[in-house]
Amino acid sequence: QRALLAGFDGHIAKPVREADLRELARAPTGLLAKFIEYQKEHLQSMLTALTNEDFESLMRVGHIIYGSAGGYGFDELGEIGKKIESKARGSEIQELKRLVNEYRISVEGIEKGRGL
Repeated sequence: QRALLAGFDGHIAKPVREADLRELARAPTGLLAKFIEYQKEHLQSMLTALTNEDFESLMRVGHIIYGSAGGYGFDELGEIGKKIESKARGSEIQELKRLVNEYRISVEGIEKGRGL
């Protein structure tokens, strides 16, 4: 019951296989919808941080994206997060603007590709 309330509406029987997890991540479930919602929140945080040249926040959000996206099968999105973290560490504002835009385009592509 708690899982359903938290948005988990998928099911995988044991033993869990990697292919099963990837399929679940690609299905238009509450879990994926929640993932997309979090990515949009990260995008807004990064846009605000860019405006304020808040490189510490950009490093933190980039690190979160890098750590979480791969678990959902979105390795490319995770790599963008890793680059954001790195470029924020060097205060490279122009490159960060480009990467945040690339991130936005990727998130929109995921959302449209999943019918969410």
